[in-house]
Amino acid sequence: MRQKTFWILAAVVTAAAAISLWIWHWQKVNSTPTHPLTVEALRKKLDQSLPVGSSRAAVESYLDSQSIPYSYLDDSKFPSERRVEIALIRGTSQSLFVRGDIQIRFRFDPLGRLLDYSLQEFSTGP
Repeated sequence: MRQKTFWILAAVVTAAAAISLWIWHWQKVNSTPTHPLTVEALRKKLDQSLPVGSSRAAVESYLDSQSIPYSYLDDSKFPSERRVEIALIRGTSQSLFVRGDIQIRFRFDPLGRLLDYSLQEFSTGP
């Protein structure tokens, strides 16, 4: 009797795990962007929208209009972190176990004009 109960319980747990995995996979596949955002495509958009010399206000307005979260840094202790706006676009690509994000790093001169920007793609796993 115990062995039969064990096998029934094992079958129920296995079925529940399989169904959960299938639902999770289906949700991930259906939430994947149909056209993942690439660094190259984003660079083209930024080149058109935010040319060198744009004001910090224009950069922040653009980021707000695109619902891209950002943060401004101006730390005198670290010269590389002076007058820098960092933005992060999450979920630019997706696979079964890895999510891609793109970080944008805008650098400004002392008057708040855009000097340049850099893009870096990150992959985040479970």
